[in-house]
Amino acid sequence: MALEFDAIIIGTGFGATVAATELALERGRKRILMLERGVWWFTPERPLPEYITSRPGDKREPLQYWPRPDHRQGILDLLAVVRSNNSVVEALRNMGDRPQPLYRYHSFPQIDILTASGVGGGSLVYSNVSLAPYESPETHTFPVMEGWPLALTPEDYREAEKWMNLNRGAPTQVVTKFPMPRKNYPDLDAALEDNPSLYLGRSRWLKEAAGTLGADWQAKMLEDWAPLSLQVIDYDGERPGDPNKFTYCERQGRCFLGCLPGARHTLNKTLVNPKRNLLNGPNAPVELRTLADVERIEPLPGGGYKVLYDNLRGGDDHPDRKKQATAPVVIVAAGVLGTAEILLRSRERLRCSDQLGRKFSSNGDSAGFVTNSFALPYGIFPTRGPINTCHVVYKDKDRDGKQIFINVEDSGIPPMLASPVKRALEVFSGAADRDPFFRQMKALWKLIIPEEGLGLGLQPDARKPHRSDTEHEMLQNTFFFNLMGSDRARGKFELKNGKLSLDFEGGPLSQDPVFKKIDELMAAMAQAMAGAYTRFPFWGRRGFLGNEWSEERKVITVHPLGGCPMGNTSSDGAVDKLGRLFNTARGADTVHPGLYVADASVIPGPLAVNPTLTIVGFAKKIAAEIPSAMAAGGGG
Repeated sequence: MALEFDAIIIGTGFGATVAATELALERGRKRILMLERGVWWFTPERPLPEYITSRPGDKREPLQYWPRPDHRQGILDLLAVVRSNNSVVEALRNMGDRPQPLYRYHSFPQIDILTASGVGGGSLVYSNVSLAPYESPETHTFPVMEGWPLALTPEDYREAEKWMNLNRGAPTQVVTKFPMPRKNYPDLDAALEDNPSLYLGRSRWLKEAAGTLGADWQAKMLEDWAPLSLQVIDYDGERPGDPNKFTYCERQGRCFLGCLPGARHTLNKTLVNPKRNLLNGPNAPVELRTLADVERIEPLPGGGYKVLYDNLRGGDDHPDRKKQATAPVVIVAAGVLGTAEILLRSRERLRCSDQLGRKFSSNGDSAGFVTNSFALPYGIFPTRGPINTCHVVYKDKDRDGKQIFINVEDSGIPPMLASPVKRALEVFSGAADRDPFFRQMKALWKLIIPEEGLGLGLQPDARKPHRSDTEHEMLQNTFFFNLMGSDRARGKFELKNGKLSLDFEGGPLSQDPVFKKIDELMAAMAQAMAGAYTRFPFWGRRGFLGNEWSEERKVITVHPLGGCPMGNTSSDGAVDKLGRLFNTARGADTVHPGLYVADASVIPGPLAVNPTLTIVGFAKKIAAEIPSAMAAGGGG
């Protein structure tokens, strides 16, 4: 039986795009199919790429635009492109023609997970950070990877950085209120030391707060304050050849909503980059099919695989709804939840390890606010700048002596969310001493109904400076933490009644020691800056909560990891060190030839940092092995 493609890649995120670019470099005519369940997303402020504009008629790619406007009225725009896994909620919202989602909000009993949906995967809604885990200066290894079947090396991260620079663009550091090109400021550190007011308020806040913590936390600091490497375009002082082709970071504070100036290096740009030539032209090595929702993978009798998917371009009764494609090599890179669900649905026909679905990690994601920091001589303004700009790294231990790594970053709040965030902080920060029932009722009431006046409950009066704050002023004295830490990776995905479920072995996720340590660190940060600490999220597993610490609090992650973990054999992993899916329940190391997993789901534990660079590092190592499997017709 002749197979249609040399390889099929499921997904368009970081793992998928790494695989596509690496395979496209191989000599000879390649037929690579990429399947993406979402659509293209762009900004209306920049020209569309030729790949989109040159496609005629029914071949025209469906596309949508980032949520707008950039103030509280834009929340309706934002909510319209969020789709949840709650069938009741979605049935109530499914009235009329709705746009395709940009975000998928997965709510499970102990954790909520926010992921992206669209061409470019997670790059569409992430914070642009390229960061390796903490590296031991003595051993030049990464302690969070201790005991992993495959631990990346510093050289692997350098290779990942090369891929990012080549396929996306050189990273930059954005911690100032406006670009300060090295051409004009060769000693930028000295310039900032002499004039710290040049920093973005929240970048400066974290730098100063880290230096004023008590001796206990100072002793636990592994890496002092430092700017983050961001995949954004910042003005470098050079005059561009064609100003219409260049755009720069404008500090609009809305990276994960979509950059309106188009200054982020998202992967949809990589796929249509004319220099890479992955999709453009009659001899392009990659064919991309959007609105293709993969259902399952089946092995073919003579070798190779059949991928069955739904064509979402028509309705449920569309005659061309059910589609399939065949290839000797299939690379699953649909993101942690997508990959887990596809493989769990496929296990009736694919023998898999019983480790499939296990070792899910929230990456210790946590967050919190420090409010009323009026003692500062400057505004924090979390609505300005990229989402994350800088970080500090700490190490602690749990009761059993196990190391806990915590990465603390500043975080932005998009202006369109400033009003509801301010209202929520007003409600929950003062809720601890009220009766629980009345606390919840008042919280709901105040979130929905303004007490008086317009919008924020403030009567317009030109004699009062805060009569109706701008979106930037509403939170000018509020700091938003974004933290990651090393949890114990105890999550397990299963299919129950055809739907993905997620439970945690060994007790509730919120009881993981990392969250208590993170809570202690955030409280210390708030005390150092004489502000009030408000925990996030505001809700828990049993409804709304106040600001007190409780193991009923829910966890939210935007950095899910695991679910299809690497292992030495099928007894401790779902895939081997080359990313190949094991084909036995446990004990052996035999694999399905030509069937790979190459995304964050293979990572068998937390990273305690933003995972993008690590995903690229693992995907590059996996992709390096795939050409031999393609040449062997899947039998590599």
